[in-house]
Amino acid sequence: MELDQGLKDALRDDDKTFDEGYMSRLLTESDIETIATIASLEKVLFIGGEVESYAPLAKLPNLRRLAINHGSSSDLSSVGAITQLRELSLSENEQYRDLNFLMNLSNLEILDLTDGQFTDLSPVRNLSKLRVLKLMNCDELVDISALSNLSMLEDFDLNSTGVEDLSPIVGLTKLKRLDVRGAEEIENYNVVDQLNLGDGFISN
Repeated sequence: MELDQGLKDALRDDDKTFDEGYMSRLLTESDIETIATIASLEKVLFIGGEVESYAPLAKLPNLRRLAINHGSSSDLSSVGAITQLRELSLSENEQYRDLNFLMNLSNLEILDLTDGQFTDLSPVRNLSKLRVLKLMNCDELVDISALSNLSMLEDFDLNSTGVEDLSPIVGLTKLKRLDVRGAEEIENYNVVDQLNLGDGFISN
């Protein structure tokens, strides 16, 4: 497909990055299909808007990083088709509540769900390659028991969540950084001593 100037403006890094922030017009639904033809893309960054399906991006053989930030879509199930992803950011998307699409993304190493309005983390349970998990401002989130077997996790952000119990993470021996600032419902900070985080434990 021929790229119009609006899409060309968003290409960066020798056509390895698509950044909607540089577009000279608004992104349309048909643009997703066109973007999916740019085989060199490794990183795609969307800002705002509501797209019905991101599934065409699964055709990009080199795509490793996807950001859908400040969006308004309540259904992100199509993201689950992009199984080659290593990094996914859904920061400041306040409409979605269902994380089931994450179950297919077994290659994820970095996941940013900042400002999410979900309560159930169980779909994250089997993302065994996760090294970084950001849940900042997920104020409806209380239970993190589903994360107890994320043995590769190194960096965990629980800043300003509703989490009450930290005991599910005491077995995560590779954890180097834990941010619980603003997580005022936590009742057992003392369990963190078992993790030997030192300066990597960030609290109020």
